[in-house]
Amino acid sequence: MKKSSAIRYIAMAIAFLVVGLTPLTTWAADQSRVDLLLEKGLLAYDSKQYAQAIDYWTESLSMDSSQYKVYYNRGMAWFRLGQTQQALEDFSQAIDKKPDYSRAYTSRGYLWNKIGRFENAKADYINALTYAPDLPDPYYQLARIYALCPVEKYRDGEQAVMWALKAQELRNDPDTLMLLAAAYAENGTFTKAVAAQEEAINWLRRENMVYELESAQAQLVRYKENRPLIDSTVAEEEIEATYAEAPKPAPAPAPAPAPAPKPVPAPAPKPAPAPKPAPAPAPAVTPAPVGQGSYYAAQNYPYVIQVSAYRDRDKANNVAMDLRQKGDVAYTCRADIPGKGTWYRVFVGFYPSKNVSMDAAANLKARNFTYSLVRKKAWTVSVGDYSNEQALKNMEKALQEQGYLAYRLNGSSGSATRLAIGAYATANEAAQMSKEIENDGFPVQVVKR
Repeated sequence: MKKSSAIRYIAMAIAFLVVGLTPLTTWAADQSRVDLLLEKGLLAYDSKQYAQAIDYWTESLSMDSSQYKVYYNRGMAWFRLGQTQQALEDFSQAIDKKPDYSRAYTSRGYLWNKIGRFENAKADYINALTYAPDLPDPYYQLARIYALCPVEKYRDGEQAVMWALKAQELRNDPDTLMLLAAAYAENGTFTKAVAAQEEAINWLRRENMVYELESAQAQLVRYKENRPLIDSTVAEEEIEATYAEAPKPAPAPAPAPAPAPKPVPAPAPKPAPAPKPAPAPAPAVTPAPVGQGSYYAAQNYPYVIQVSAYRDRDKANNVAMDLRQKGDVAYTCRADIPGKGTWYRVFVGFYPSKNVSMDAAANLKARNFTYSLVRKKAWTVSVGDYSNEQALKNMEKALQEQGYLAYRLNGSSGSATRLAIGAYATANEAAQMSKEIENDGFPVQVVKR
């Protein structure tokens, strides 16, 4: 898979991988047990059995609590389960054990950024650079905040350009070029923004990265119109919707950073206090959508992730079908936007909570889906419940021939499968769409997802 070259909403290439371990045990007699637990944890993590990995590493830490890398790895497992609060706590524990652990600062900064705690994120990225000034990711993340933070007061074009130029020194690629263009635009130097964006687009063309080209070219149009990438009014609405339910851990003093061994492009600000959340019991694993044809047990799933939108219905459907081939639950939904016309949104998945959907969106961004935005769309149009697989497939085919991409949910009966079309914020929106589907000859019912 070629590397993406689109600007990612929160993070770019954070090394969210578990790290190799050198076990340190207090008693020699425990050595073999600790080794076994560490290895089992790594194997479970690699197999995506994150809850099992947590159990192994928790037992390992009960035998030797000095293993900072185990805290980090367990934090990564919590992150994969969508448990941001527990992940933050374990990353903080890793930093407590090893205050110069740049990887933990960078990963914790990513989580702060994800839940809208931007001051904490900036402080952690600065700390990461204090101990590892040649890492490109913290520079990129700082530029990302200053250029594209959805809260206007955190944006600063001059700072964005400074950090983006440093990131480009260390890692010159289309992603970084596009971030540099956004930084120039935020700083009001649109000629430079256009030049950097055009260079990135040429790179995308050479690498045949067709899915990134459309958004990259749309960004170029903005810069040629002397418009920055972020619209302040829209951004404030997005931040309210995206972070309203983010966890709010109680603050606790952060470890004081050591003096910087090398200069960084700007003086390190005093780090914001790092919260230390109250421990919570290990959660049950919430399954993520696993692909076309899968469905969940009876439960509400009001959240979706929007990955793109197109004016052309066929194009939107083709993108969704490509995603289905890759194992995603993808579908399209028409949206009539006042003053902007009709668009066809591409949605992925259905999720029970905003926290779970935000983590799923982060995973999509890591797969090069630049603008993976969480939306609350609690209503859908049902076209019937089916207990016969062949009848179900026949209806799916008939709908697709009319341009509708249905997806499967659990029906009103435990043995039935419901076919649904679209995802809507209100019952009225769903009802409007249901009329069109009904006019095409299909049975319809507006229901909650």
